[in-house]
Amino acid sequence: MSTKKNISILLFLIYFITGCDQVDVINPEITFKENVVVRSELIANRKFGGISFTKTLPLEESYDISEAELKDVEVYIKVDNIQVIPLHYQSNGIYNSLYEFSIKPGSTYELFAKYNDENIYSITKVPVIPVVQNVMFSDGNYLQGDVTTEPDIVFGAAWVYSTGTVGNYTQASDFYSIVENVANSSSVSVRTQIVPQEFRNPAVRSFLYLQPYAFDKAYLSYFKTKANGKPVEDSFIHGGDGISWNVQGKNAIGLFIGYSIGELKQ
Repeated sequence: MSTKKNISILLFLIYFITGCDQVDVINPEITFKENVVVRSELIANRKFGGISFTKTLPLEESYDISEAELKDVEVYIKVDNIQVIPLHYQSNGIYNSLYEFSIKPGSTYELFAKYNDENIYSITKVPVIPVVQNVMFSDGNYLQGDVTTEPDIVFGAAWVYSTGTVGNYTQASDFYSIVENVANSSSVSVRTQIVPQEFRNPAVRSFLYLQPYAFDKAYLSYFKTKANGKPVEDSFIHGGDGISWNVQGKNAIGLFIGYSIGELKQ
């Protein structure tokens, strides 16, 4: 009897303790906010590729362009406050002009749009083509150089491995940093991400280049904050809190950004 009684007491204590220690798992509800997403890259000396207008989708919903695209946006762009170019829906949320034109370095482009009676606006300057000098292979693992500057423009650099043959071209997936000219000097120093080991080999290093990029200054704020949307993997699909966009409007986010790409340099 004594043994059975002790076992009963022990079972009661285990039940009581585990009951008191039980922790309710709370799954915070993720609130979804539908935003209009604007996306356009205006690259100097290249043909205008149009502007994408879509809407954000809930995280649990698989991305489908037919669900995300917006087909009834009124939109036009203005170049240097002189030329007005109406844009028209083509497909997959892309709005483009009826004729081809190239993006002019040094020009300013403004976006004017309306969706669901709400105005959307953005403005961007397309930098002149950046020129890089004094390229060196620093610390044996990344490239750096000096880029000539212009006002209100920021700069980055990517490493590029290219043998000049078709299909043998590899480029860094992102920039190490985006820098601005805070000292009002004639040039700023830019550097690349670390070059993969296979491209650092002296036998193939002659195919390694630095490519400079110049962006409208608004890109700097986006670059610094683009990781804030995690765990959202693509903020242009699902949104993302705390990211600095340069598109203005009620429930509107996105980038309408001008940039230019310099020549490869060793």
